[in-house]
Amino acid sequence: MKKIVIVLILIVGLNSCGSSDDPQVDLIIGKWGKSTSIDVNGVFTTLDPANVNNQIVLNADGTFVFLETNGLSGTWVNLGKGNYKLENKTTVIPFSATYKVEFTSASQMKWTLANTPTLIWTKLD
Repeated sequence: MKKIVIVLILIVGLNSCGSSDDPQVDLIIGKWGKSTSIDVNGVFTTLDPANVNNQIVLNADGTFVFLETNGLSGTWVNLGKGNYKLENKTTVIPFSATYKVEFTSASQMKWTLANTPTLIWTKLD
């Protein structure tokens, strides 16, 4: 009986040490550059992701800054199921938008918002 209790304690102890409790890093975090814009008619426009005017930084603390708009910044939140909300209430141009985000790889994502161009982003860092 003692052996069974010891084995159960070891199993419970080993399970509690697993890495499944570690928070997952959101793939969206980092510096991104727009590489493609696809308008509502399906017309592709190739962009230079290295150009600062095509870049956004999404920080782990839930903040972002669009480098293309002289530092337009705000907050972002992962709503789940590929939906991300970006919001800015503090500037002359306040906005709130929920984008459908699809990660085609760890270094590329696609943003979709109804009636606006679809944006393909390439990770820069």
